[in-house]
Amino acid sequence: LALKEAPEEIIFNFTQAHVNKGEVVFLHEGEESGGFSFTVTDGEHTSPLYPFVVTVRPLTITIVTKEELVMFPGTRQPITRANLAAKTDEDGNEINFLLVRPPRLGRLLLANDRNQFEEINQFSQSQLESGVVYYEHQLPNKPFWVVRDSMEFAVSSQPAPDVRHALPITVSFYAAHSNISSQLWRNTGLAIVQGQRKTINDSFLDASNLLASVPGPRRADLDVVFEIKHFPDHGRIILNGEDLPRSAPYFTQQDVTQGKLDYLHDDSGAALDSFPFRAFLKSDSGGVASPADAVILEEVFHISVKRRGSDLPELVTTDMLLEVLQGSVISLTQNHLNTHDEDSPPEEVLFRVTKGPSNGKLVNLITMESIFEFTQEMINRGEVGFSSDGSLANDYVEFIVSDGEHQTEPFTLHIGVLARTLHLDRLSEIRVKQGDDETLVTEQMLRATTGGAAEEDILYKITSVPKYAAVMVDR
Repeated sequence: LALKEAPEEIIFNFTQAHVNKGEVVFLHEGEESGGFSFTVTDGEHTSPLYPFVVTVRPLTITIVTKEELVMFPGTRQPITRANLAAKTDEDGNEINFLLVRPPRLGRLLLANDRNQFEEINQFSQSQLESGVVYYEHQLPNKPFWVVRDSMEFAVSSQPAPDVRHALPITVSFYAAHSNISSQLWRNTGLAIVQGQRKTINDSFLDASNLLASVPGPRRADLDVVFEIKHFPDHGRIILNGEDLPRSAPYFTQQDVTQGKLDYLHDDSGAALDSFPFRAFLKSDSGGVASPADAVILEEVFHISVKRRGSDLPELVTTDMLLEVLQGSVISLTQNHLNTHDEDSPPEEVLFRVTKGPSNGKLVNLITMESIFEFTQEMINRGEVGFSSDGSLANDYVEFIVSDGEHQTEPFTLHIGVLARTLHLDRLSEIRVKQGDDETLVTEQMLRATTGGAAEEDILYKITSVPKYAAVMVDR
């Protein structure tokens, strides 16, 4: 027996007031049955001895909810009392869950006050009831339609023995989710510049997960068919280089994967376009009608159109030095001149020379004529070059970049000329004085030049080392 405020101290006397206030507690130790005897006194009179019997019943944990966790792929879902809850024989006992077998396809997370998430391996039932315990599914690389996962917990509440419980998890594209707009493996929509043409490949549209909705042996002769329900208002759908006929508005996932499907904008001022479609499975041996037992999805492919010339071209070149052999011609590549422009194709990005080089000229490599303007497309095709005039002088080209509406600040491309021939002016015998540890090699002993008006740095490569000494530099 003890008082609630000091449970570590054994008591032998207590008052009726203590009992009325709930301040007397019994702490169990040892056997499952027992008790104590007591008398009651008011200071003058004492009662006979009364027995007080205590019977111990074991504390047990019971799992009260076992509902499966169903969620949409790649999302984060709270685990609620409907999925996981337990109770004990005594109200108020804290119940804890320890993860003993983690999920294969995701993570167990806990949300903090700042709505940040950390991976955990244990939590309490009060945290679960507060809605801060989550399961996060991690998307694999391979498309699927439905997968199953689970995690196992050791449920504890001292002094009750632990209970094991597994929470089943189903991840399916059929699961409801308020923030998901597509049930396809990928339907990101397309961003395109006004008047341009762009391929709709499987990085934008991919319904491969539909194939996973049928058993493996049946997939070999199946493909996903897309049926356009309404053609785009401000562009055309092109399949294999030709307009998709309105009488047969179908294309397949294989067409998309192989890059055969294009969208061509009509150059209007519309900022948005789209086409609704149905996606379903068909057999290679059958028509375009979908099997009655297959999944059929209806969605919209959205297209955002950016006005041409709304962004400034950006020079993304990392090497602003062009090295050319004296008297030769060299091609300029994207390593020397390269731009990034979201809304202008390479043929519309123009380089305009504002200061030409004094040691040669820029030329069109097809006609070999001198040029002062060229496009990014010409650079990409290797049609722009620099022709050295034979001098060894270094110089630079200054230029601006324009997309027709915007113009950058001037940029500089430096041109370094490498000598074609070297002249060995001095090659004297090196005389070493007996007893000296080292002898300095000077220009009076060894000197090479390019023969030009300007002095050039000469690099010496040792091809054979001396037998009885070593060559050292900057010692």
